[in-house]
Amino acid sequence: LLLRASARERLDAIPHPLLGQRVAAEQPTWQFQLDPRLFDYLHDHQIWDSIVFPGAGYGEIGLAIAAQLFPDQRYVVEELEIKKALFVSEDSVPTIRVTFDAERKFFTVHSTVGNDVWDLNSRGRLIEMPADKPNTVDLATIRNSLPDHFDHEAYYADFDAAGYQFGPRFRQITNLWRVDGEVLAEITVPEEIRETVDQYRIHPAVLDACFHVFKGM
Repeated sequence: LLLRASARERLDAIPHPLLGQRVAAEQPTWQFQLDPRLFDYLHDHQIWDSIVFPGAGYGEIGLAIAAQLFPDQRYVVEELEIKKALFVSEDSVPTIRVTFDAERKFFTVHSTVGNDVWDLNSRGRLIEMPADKPNTVDLATIRNSLPDHFDHEAYYADFDAAGYQFGPRFRQITNLWRVDGEVLAEITVPEEIRETVDQYRIHPAVLDACFHVFKGM
C-alpha cells in the first residue's frame, strides 16, 4: 500500500502518466517506469498469463505529446506501428523512453529492463487536424441498418478462445451491431477506472475497447 501511495504521488507530479518526466536531450524526450503496481489496470490486459502493454497505449502517448507540445492545435495519431510487444512484470519493470522528432512529427517508444539495450516497441506520427467540425451522425439509424448483434458475453468469447485474458477493465463492449465492413459498438467504461480517466486524453483501456470492434468487421 505504501508503494502504491508513493507511486501515485509521483504520478501527480508529471504532465501525463505515459510520458513521465522530461529529460535533457536533443529532441523532446520523456522517461518513466512502467510499473504494473502503479498502472494496475494493465493486469487486465494479458495474453497467455503475461501482461502486455496495449497497442492503444501507444496511441495515447502520441496524443499526450501533442497536448504537451501543441496545446492550441488539434492533432491525430497516424501511421502507428507496433514493432515489438512490450511485456510488463513487477519483477522486471521496464523503463520507457518516448522521443519526438519535431521536424518530421514522428514519435518513438523504446523500452529497456535495466541494461543498455533499448528495444523499439512502437512509432507513430502526429498529423494536424483541419479546423472543420466533423459531421454529426444518427446512431439510431445506423444501428437499425446493422442486423447482426452480439452482446458482451458472446463477443468476448472469441477473444477468450484466442488466448486473450482480458479482465473487466479491458472488456468494455457491452453491445455490438454489424454487417460486413461496418460496426457500431456500445462501450461502457467500468467503475474501476472512472476515477483515473481524466489523467489521459483517452484512457488506454477505453481506446483499446475501440480497437476491439475491428474483430467484428
